[in-house]
Amino acid sequence: MSVSDQAIARAIVDRVHERGLDATCCPSEIARDIASEEGGCDWRELMPRVRQAAVDLAHRQRIEIRQRGEQVDPDNFSGPIRLGLPRV
Repeated sequence: MSVSDQAIARAIVDRVHERGLDATCCPSEIARDIASEEGGCDWRELMPRVRQAAVDLAHRQRIEIRQRGEQVDPDNFSGPIRLGLPRV
C-alpha cells in the first residue's frame, strides 16, 4: 500500500475539521476512505496506521482521542475511539 503516514494524518485532520467542534469521527471512516482511494485495498489493514497517526496528532494537540465523549490519554487507552477537534 502506497499511502504515506503524512497522507493518513492529513486525512484525519481534514475529517475532524469537516465535522467541527461538536462532532467526531471513527478511525475506520478514515481507513475506509483511504482504502477506496487506493483502489479498494482492505481498510482493516490501515487501522493500526490510522490509530498510530491519531496518537501522534493527539500528542501534538491537533486532535483529541475520545471514548464515551471524554478525552483519553493517547498513551493509555484501549477499545473503540472517536477522533475530534481539541476542546479548549
